[in-house]
Amino acid sequence: ILELEASRFTGLDFTEQIFKTETGAVLGEYRKSATDPSLAMAEKQLELLFPNHPYGHTTIGFRRDVEDMPNHYDYARWFYDTYYRPNNCILVITGDVTLDQLRPRIESAFGAWQSRPTPAITATDPPQTAELRGHVAWDAPVPPRISVAYKGPRYETGTKESAVMQILRELLASPSAPLYRQLRYEKKSVGYLALAAYDAFDPYLIEMESQLFAETWTEQGEGYLEETVRDMVAGFEELRAFSSSPDAAQVLEVIKSKFTYDLLGTLDSPANVAQTFALLYRFERDPEVLDKLLASVQELTPADIDAFAQRYFAPSNRVVVTMTPKEN
Repeated sequence: ILELEASRFTGLDFTEQIFKTETGAVLGEYRKSATDPSLAMAEKQLELLFPNHPYGHTTIGFRRDVEDMPNHYDYARWFYDTYYRPNNCILVITGDVTLDQLRPRIESAFGAWQSRPTPAITATDPPQTAELRGHVAWDAPVPPRISVAYKGPRYETGTKESAVMQILRELLASPSAPLYRQLRYEKKSVGYLALAAYDAFDPYLIEMESQLFAETWTEQGEGYLEETVRDMVAGFEELRAFSSSPDAAQVLEVIKSKFTYDLLGTLDSPANVAQTFALLYRFERDPEVLDKLLASVQELTPADIDAFAQRYFAPSNRVVVTMTPKEN
């Protein structure tokens, strides 16, 4: 495995013809993904939030980029030669082995790999001053969808803000969260509600998604959509005064305990240990990252939730994207 990975990371070679063939496969992958409205919504959302940053498109790129890929063989070679470097990579190995056993093999496979400075990302996104809105009209009779997102902080292990990011799903979109109960069971306005808070090197997304009911949309139209948007936004904004709730401290303690046991529960196989550790280790390359993350979450107070929400859950930091079927 080490030899195979070393070949892939340090000595990949491909002709222009092979490159063009593979770009055709990528276009096929894009077309497959494009049958899901989620891709179109993500493209609209990221383009609005990050007009001058690489985060402004999905990993695969816009369709126009994918279709133009066959014309950029030289750039592909440069990209590989620039970014596939040891200073831009981490190697995590788990299992019934020791470093003394592995070090000679690692050095044999990767020892000749040379570092190269990684180009800095220079973004010139203008400051956002008001809520951004986008809409996707989908050419099929599908249930409407809503995405409400905010630009959150960059990930830094041990900080209060990064710790809050880890528990936002439990606060807003878990089955026990007040907003989830309101939308799913009391108002019965959504069939699906989920939240993702992404750990990233630069400020990135805190995103809540919902799927509405097609029958209710047919009956109530735009008013149903906008009411649900307002409810989702209100759910975020209510966290600005989380500490004022009589049971805030108790709720937070339960959530912190659940987060701890959920995280530890994911470390149930060598593969899961490697993946969980690598995703967090890549930021500061701190071998104690998991311990520090757990400690930072345990130290959170209700006032920390208030402070986070007051800073990030503001209209001037929000983007809303809606999707409805095209009118006949």
